[in-house]
Amino acid sequence: MFGFLKRWFDGAEDNAEAARAVASAVPPTPASPASPMKTATARASDGTRSFVHREAILDRKERIAGYEFVLKRKLEARLSARNPAVQRSYDDALLHSIVSGDVDGLAEQRLVFVRLSPLSLDNPLIDQLPAAHTVLLLDLRSEFPLDPVTVETRLAALRTQGVRHGWLLRQDLPGLQSLLAQSDFIQVEASAFDGLELRALATRLRTQRASDAPPVQLIARELQSNDEFSLCFRSGFDLFQGGFVSSHENWAARKSDINRIRIIELLNQVRSGVELTLIAEGLKTEPILSFKLLRYVNSAAMGLLREVTSISQGLITLGRDKTFRWLSLLLFDTLNPSYRERVLTERALTRGRFMEGLTGQGRVPAVADQLFMTGLFSLLDRLMGQRMEEMLRQIALPESVTQALLGQGGDLGDILQLAIAVESGDPDVIAQAADRCGVSDEAVSHAVLEALNWAQKTVSAAEL
Repeated sequence: MFGFLKRWFDGAEDNAEAARAVASAVPPTPASPASPMKTATARASDGTRSFVHREAILDRKERIAGYEFVLKRKLEARLSARNPAVQRSYDDALLHSIVSGDVDGLAEQRLVFVRLSPLSLDNPLIDQLPAAHTVLLLDLRSEFPLDPVTVETRLAALRTQGVRHGWLLRQDLPGLQSLLAQSDFIQVEASAFDGLELRALATRLRTQRASDAPPVQLIARELQSNDEFSLCFRSGFDLFQGGFVSSHENWAARKSDINRIRIIELLNQVRSGVELTLIAEGLKTEPILSFKLLRYVNSAAMGLLREVTSISQGLITLGRDKTFRWLSLLLFDTLNPSYRERVLTERALTRGRFMEGLTGQGRVPAVADQLFMTGLFSLLDRLMGQRMEEMLRQIALPESVTQALLGQGGDLGDILQLAIAVESGDPDVIAQAADRCGVSDEAVSHAVLEALNWAQKTVSAAEL
């Protein structure tokens, strides 16, 4: 195996000039960074800006198992293939971004998949990742000079710490059997294979495991449609990622055990200033809503010293703003939600928190609640299977929020476009949107990780 690895990685010469250019653009790994978010983004020598992009990975129960983090930048493939120093610098910037965010909180209930070049296995920032929930995805496309013995030794050391690893496979490479047989995950670019090839590949990757190796988990990536997801599911893959999770397929709204029209009426009452005690009286006729309210108020996340036992006391404890948020979250409640509802719900929460997190920065107005509402409601049309215009006629929202949701621009509209751009992973689009809002690249990266962490905790606490 070592002989094959050496031939595999002996493919490129170092370009010293490019290395110096990128090294000057991306700070080296400090022993104790004074300002960790300073390296949350990287800027190549041509001025290209880079942003951390995350993508949901689903399990076979159609739940979010984790997120893959990569640094998206212009000309990624050409730069990384030509120069080892460029790849190391970008990997270092990615690791800085993750470590300096609240990745420990995110990893409490999610796996953190980090795509790196094998060249970066010696980066000390890897040791700061939450070991038990970290999976390093190593890219087999990287053809850089590398000592295979060093790779094996480092992976073995990381395994003793609890860090798992996998390899990204873009083509069928039978010569890599020994290497793949020792990995915990194998990520397959599904678009590079047809249906029969995917089935055969999945079978072979499972049967070629070493006798002492743990069961491998196969990840199908770049799935763009529900049909592709179904094909890989039937082929035996364990995890799935790609654009299919938020596509416009199957717009029919899922059933809910609550009356959404009633929730909209309550939202209007809260928004128009109706006394909370009067709203509580109306809730008494809604047993499911009353149950969910008391469960939420008394959850560990609220941290109350005494248990709340009445509807009116629950609303007063929450207050008007938190009551509005709680009711807003219930609009996303569905019975037996599929991957689509789960991903879109968490994405809507992340958008709201992301926009709220930028309050008052640059040209972002200091209207935290309106920013949150704009992000939260921006995906409600997909979740409920109705046109946005029809839904907005049913609920009283500030005019600026309504304009943003209808795509009519304004300050809130610009921030919403930034939130959408962040999800696209296109660094040029993100940079343009960030400039329109007057916020720094570092602020964007920080807000993304914080919002993602908050959203998954909120979903768990509210038990939607």
